[in-house]
Amino acid sequence: MPFRYKKEFPKLADSTIRGWLVKYRSQLKNTPQSALEHVTIGAKRGRPLLLSDDLDFKLRSFLTNLRTAGGTINRHVLHGVLMGLIKSDLSRYGQYLEFCVTYGWVQSLYTRMGYTRRMVTTSRPVITRTLWLETRVRFLNEIAEVHRNFSWTFLTKGERYMRLTLCEVPTRETRPDHNTGKQ
Repeated sequence: MPFRYKKEFPKLADSTIRGWLVKYRSQLKNTPQSALEHVTIGAKRGRPLLLSDDLDFKLRSFLTNLRTAGGTINRHVLHGVLMGLIKSDLSRYGQYLEFCVTYGWVQSLYTRMGYTRRMVTTSRPVITRTLWLETRVRFLNEIAEVHRNFSWTFLTKGERYMRLTLCEVPTRETRPDHNTGKQ
């Protein structure tokens, strides 16, 4: 019977049409003849979700924002986010407090969101060698500048604070000899 629609709708799969017919016939049986114009065919197919629709929507939108911001999504993060959403409104989501985040459920969520598991290191751009060298030189120059501008002293026993003062860089002649303590 569904094959007669193949000429009119060539892109529709036979299984889709069969599903629509089954749904239509089941609703047609349960509907009185006066209300036939209000028969609708549901768009949702497959197994029902383990979480409610609104909780699932909140979870997916939070994870999308988290991943857009560069965050990592794994099973433990999913569990934490889900428990946070559940505990934020216990009156609506209290029945999910004992929900177990399994590997299969995580994979199902990834599939519904269009995500794949990936290594954490691939979410950041690669640092080139020239950028690393420039950053290293800048860091070492900043440290050298700080070291040149401060006089470093050590606390003696019983002192609670160390005073750092700006001073001139000591020359070789004025620098004390650490072995003897003489100038």
